[in-house]
Amino acid sequence: ALMALAAALFLARPEPGTPAAQLLAQSIASRVTRRLLIVAVLLPPFSALGERFLVGDQPGALLHIGLFAYLQSIGLVGLTAIIGTVLHRSERARDQAERQNAAAQRQVERQAAILQQEVARRTSELSRALMFNQRLALVASRTTNGVLITNAAGTIEWVNEGFTRITGYGFEEVLGRRPGQLLQ
Repeated sequence: ALMALAAALFLARPEPGTPAAQLLAQSIASRVTRRLLIVAVLLPPFSALGERFLVGDQPGALLHIGLFAYLQSIGLVGLTAIIGTVLHRSERARDQAERQNAAAQRQVERQAAILQQEVARRTSELSRALMFNQRLALVASRTTNGVLITNAAGTIEWVNEGFTRITGYGFEEVLGRRPGQLLQ
């Protein structure tokens, strides 16, 4: 009976979604479980035959051998079911972790693409601003009008040649002073 059960489980294609289908799904866990089940079912009868060969026809030996083979089959089939369940659960957990990892990887890739677009946009803006500032600096340095640039504290940081020509003060003389000090 147990051999027929093992053969049925080995050859069966259970309905999807049932515990039997999950246990015997085409995976590493199912292949290991099926092999263990075959061993669990075939080992006891072969061991019983070997024991019968060694013991011979002693009274009560056949009952002992049969009972031992039956109990051995039940134990091995139960052990196989436990091992199969553990393998299946660990395989499911690994698959779930791989799916989560893939989802996280896709999220990181999306965020990296957004970041690259933002960096490209800002680099373009900075490039345009730099070109504008270079033209503005060229105009300020070449104009005949007097131009001076102060920092936030109000002290002079730069003057053009037009300022020097109009006021008579050189760059070194006005550097670090306030414009109001030059008018006094």
